[in-house]
Amino acid sequence: MDSLKSDKENRDSWIKSHTLRTDSFPITSIVVREIQGLPAKLPTSGTLSVKLLGDLTIHGVTRPWTWDVALKVNGNDYSGTATTHIKFGDFGMEQPRLMIVMSVVDDIKLQYDFHFVKTDG
Repeated sequence: MDSLKSDKENRDSWIKSHTLRTDSFPITSIVVREIQGLPAKLPTSGTLSVKLLGDLTIHGVTRPWTWDVALKVNGNDYSGTATTHIKFGDFGMEQPRLMIVMSVVDDIKLQYDFHFVKTDG
């Protein structure tokens, strides 16, 4: 979690130390338990929409969670984006409240961009 970056370095530092508490909870993990919408035989081209179901651990709290995945296939190349939304309280995090900020929306979009290459073996 220490490598988390947004467009504001000061905000990143504050979120890491006060909300995420990366000193105590340095790791976030995703354990995939099921993939829904994936055909039995992987296509060699095109796009797919699938869902990843599994366990998401943030801030030391593990919960079952679903990710929406937009997958693009080109031969043995697989790339795409997995997204989901969480709330601060879902994982025991305190929603930031600062005098200099009017409000913080309780909706965190998590996005994971990926690229895999299928190899024989």
